[in-house]
Amino acid sequence: NHPKDTDAWLLAMRLEYSGAEDPEKIVEYANHVLSYDPSNPAALLFLSFADYFSFGSSNDELYSKLLNAKSSDPEMLAMLEVAKAYYWEKRDLQKCIDALKKSIKYSPSQRINYCMLGQIYIRQKQDYKQILEGADLIKRGLGNVKKIAPGEETDLLYDPTSIADFFAEFF
Repeated sequence: NHPKDTDAWLLAMRLEYSGAEDPEKIVEYANHVLSYDPSNPAALLFLSFADYFSFGSSNDELYSKLLNAKSSDPEMLAMLEVAKAYYWEKRDLQKCIDALKKSIKYSPSQRINYCMLGQIYIRQKQDYKQILEGADLIKRGLGNVKKIAPGEETDLLYDPTSIADFFAEFF
């Protein structure tokens, strides 16, 4: 009844992850939102999530879509840079690194940007100093953890409809 109810579509994407975890549906719903709002950052993050975690970063058109994202929120901008890093990770490692550095500039309080960059530095093993810097970045990222996913005994504390929690987990 409400084909342009963005909040409902975002919730549907979140529920697809929490329930059946149907990445094709997440892509379908994200593309629907982007059909009438091509700069919607949340829809672009869901699209990036599905592409990276379910399809091995295979969508060659994703980066150009990510460039359309609009937000004045530094936290959202940082997550969008992580989405760009996911895109570049297997295509151009330097662009991936640049996106992660930009993400950290937007928000030094997130986890993924630091940890992902630290892992890259350690994997590169160019020199001992870079390995130490990678370890330090990972420590800083882990210091930014705000919530740990609960175990079976505390499942009631986990909100499977929270879009903010979803983004905090993956971006």
